[in-house]
Amino acid sequence: MFYSFLDKQFFYSAPPDYEAATSHTVEVTVSDGTFSIVVHVNIQITDVNDGGPTFASATYTATAAENTAVGTSLVTVAATDPDLSTSTYGKLTFSITAGNTGNVFVIDPNTGKVSIAGVLNYETTTSYTLTLQVSEQTGGNTDTASLTITVTDVNDNTPSCTSAMTFSYTMAETGTVNDVIYSMTCTDADASDTLTYTLSSGSSTYFQISGTDLTVIYKQKQHSITFF
Repeated sequence: MFYSFLDKQFFYSAPPDYEAATSHTVEVTVSDGTFSIVVHVNIQITDVNDGGPTFASATYTATAAENTAVGTSLVTVAATDPDLSTSTYGKLTFSITAGNTGNVFVIDPNTGKVSIAGVLNYETTTSYTLTLQVSEQTGGNTDTASLTITVTDVNDNTPSCTSAMTFSYTMAETGTVNDVIYSMTCTDADASDTLTYTLSSGSSTYFQISGTDLTVIYKQKQHSITFF
């Protein structure tokens, strides 16, 4: 690049860089050997799009328990751009473009902070893989990254039984050891929970829980029992 002044030309010694300086002031001294004048030249540099944004990492990971409160921050992603952040070519906006089933996550468009915006449920979804996008305000260049969020289990469900919660049974004294009196049918919505059955009250001399079955362990005369 060069400039002409009174049929004289002067050149940049290196290409101008808007990101380094948006303007330059040059003084040109014109002399006839005895007298001289100084001409001041102000040169404004206009911005051009030097390139698109780039995420600091192509992949991000985070972990959240299923009872994590709405509004909790999980991770903040970052991106750079060769243009100044004050330039429309360098002003970046973050968004989630895919994988956000149920809209349970949100990203701050200015900071890149990803937070929980809905209820997590390990029993329904154990992980999410979000596609994140960073865009420049002007120019149309973008970059993408992935964020995998692992949901961890929390014991947040009470066991439930489809079998009767109150049961009466009459047995004769001829009942035999290991006779099954009652079978429990119970489940728990927490995937990682293992149910155990114990005889918490009543006659453990005559009866026991074997797995999910209430059984006879000692033959006696007729008894009437109530199981809760």
